[in-house]
Amino acid sequence: MGVVTQRRQNDPTCCLVCHVRTGTILIGLLFLTAQISFMVYLGYQIVSGDVIEKVVNIDDEVVYTEDQTTSALSVTFIITFCTFLVTCMLLCGALRHRAGYLLPFFCLQLFDFVLSCLTAINWFTAYPDGDDTHWLNSITEQYGGENYNIDKQWMVLTGIIAFLLVMTIKAYFIAVVWACYKYIVSKENEQFNQTEDTEALLTPPAYSTVVKVPPNMPTPPPYQP
Repeated sequence: MGVVTQRRQNDPTCCLVCHVRTGTILIGLLFLTAQISFMVYLGYQIVSGDVIEKVVNIDDEVVYTEDQTTSALSVTFIITFCTFLVTCMLLCGALRHRAGYLLPFFCLQLFDFVLSCLTAINWFTAYPDGDDTHWLNSITEQYGGENYNIDKQWMVLTGIIAFLLVMTIKAYFIAVVWACYKYIVSKENEQFNQTEDTEALLTPPAYSTVVKVPPNMPTPPPYQP
């Protein structure tokens, strides 16, 4: 009992209290819920066509054709469904102790992290230097909103803080999944070593090894009837 308790204390944790395996399962459930909700939303928009009408009729100008918008939504739905399958693999690997099932989701996290960094760098470098709120007002006017008098410096500062917060959460999720992967791999190696030791103990020695006489053993006396 003491050995089991010591092992549990040495297991990696996340959020100060949760085991990394439990944390990975919670992360998978969080992503799974978001992906299912998004797929339901996309399916509804594709069937109803509400988004298509709004996008095509902006300022009485045809920005996208109906076929192009439907194709974009369909491709987004397929990509979301693929990430849904990857998340299911993550949950299966965490629940059944299959380390290989965690790698697709881990690679997807790394790709999303790098892509988010590149997107943020592109946004900050391409920030307009003219009117502080010209580009924001042009967007809000298209969707029937009102003009906003927002200071450029405060907007950039808010964007940086939000970006750092989101990237910190993403990096922490990546670390949790990687820690869970290493934990499952270590458990698989430990179980494999225990199996090898058990087989070595249960396997009987070869007959030639049993009957072989060591060279330093004295010769028995000859048989005398």
